Amino acid sequence: MSQERVLIAGNDAALHSRIEQSLGSAGLCIVDHIDDLGQYEGHGTGVDVVILVGTDLNQVAERARLVPGLAELPLIAVLPYAASEEHIGRLLAAGMDEIVMGVGAELEVRVRGQLRAAREREEAKLGRRKEESLTQILRVLSDEKDPTEAVREALFAVLDVLGFERASVVAVSEGQDHAHVLGATDDPTLSKFVVSLSAYPEIRAVMETQEPVILANAREHPLMSEKVE
Repeated sequence: MSQERVLIAGNDAALHSRIEQSLGSAGLCIVDHIDDLGQYEGHGTGVDVVILVGTDLNQVAERARLVPGLAELPLIAVLPYAASEEHIGRLLAAGMDEIVMGVGAELEVRVRGQLRAAREREEAKLGRRKEESLTQILRVLSDEKDPTEAVREALFAVLDVLGFERASVVAVSEGQDHAHVLGATDDPTLSKFVVSLSAYPEIRAVMETQEPVILANAREHPLMSEKVE
């Protein structure tokens, strides 16, 4: 299981160091610590939660909500002092998700709580996308239109959920050495033709094992060694 990734931003170097030591010892990964959010823009470092420290946190929080890659992430302000309810209210209104006073066990609890809530939101969002895609697929397949085009539209809906660049539907009969391509997303002309399974060891593996086959790197996967050569 991968470590949760934390970005610390703000102009309080001493607090940076204390937070990094505390959360690092708790198993969280500090991917960066920067003085200004402007250093993050375009940096592309993947993070799961942002901790803000230092002065002018109201403005910092408002700015963080405008930075690509940070806008949807949990923002936690860490204060080295006890803050008034009015101050806390202003920080929350500026876009903070949590306010923590001091560095200790409570900070880890708050960070992990925000990470858990973020995961649940993402899972709910993905669930809605799956439902919408399924509805779209059922609608497309039930419409009176060209079957090949219907298959392509259904595949595009699947790609939207899975995040792949392209897909195809291949029909294979048990015991056969060939397969029928019913449709593909990358070329509308790629349909209703036959391919030899000898050229597609990944399809043969699926038929033999009756299990999904995932090739993270086709050039390095043992299944594809003969084909690559």
